[in-house]
Amino acid sequence: MDEEETVEAEVKSPRFTGHGWLAFPALKAAYKHIQLDLEFRPEAWDGILILTGERDDLQGDFMALILHHGFIEFRFDCGSGVGIVRSAETVKLNEWNTLNVYRHRWDAWIQLNGGKRVQGRSKVHNYARKLVYAQ
Repeated sequence: MDEEETVEAEVKSPRFTGHGWLAFPALKAAYKHIQLDLEFRPEAWDGILILTGERDDLQGDFMALILHHGFIEFRFDCGSGVGIVRSAETVKLNEWNTLNVYRHRWDAWIQLNGGKRVQGRSKVHNYARKLVYAQ
């Protein structure tokens, strides 16, 4: 392809049996700010909901939504260190769950099924703190 091509596709309810995946275009400006609202229906306690990185080999900055022992973990690194925010409750297996994710720079929160909003932040280098507080 010589020119950039945009393909629109409606994804209703994909089902994965352990080895499938979907690829989407890169999230623009996700290194600074992102807000996601998802609905998903897990059939197991562990899995990957979203995995995206600065590069295809997942070196550098990344963002991941992981299902780990039934809890949602939002893991991200935007250059200052890894941040992990873990849901307060487990997902409901074989039922539709809703997940809200918000991140702005180093700060993030997640909310599962309208429950408790859990906040966290990634590590911040000292020079970044000085820049924030000097303004």
